[in-house]
Amino acid sequence: MAQVQAVVDTLIQARKASRLTYADVARGLDRSEANFKRMCAARRFSLDRLEAICDLIHMDLTDLFQLVDR
Repeated sequence: MAQVQAVVDTLIQARKASRLTYADVARGLDRSEANFKRMCAARRFSLDRLEAICDLIHMDLTDLFQLVDR
């Protein structure tokens, strides 16, 4: 479970680094900001959702996993 948390934490940091707000990502996912914040707080994302978020911040899943590995 620690690896899942590390992936989500890294994704959240990458979102911040890309200067996208919660609202920006939520719009890109066709979700409400509150819904996206709940997903982040619960640290639960499907692979499809992870990929969609990575697309929004202009990275691949491979890039995300490499950041986690560092």
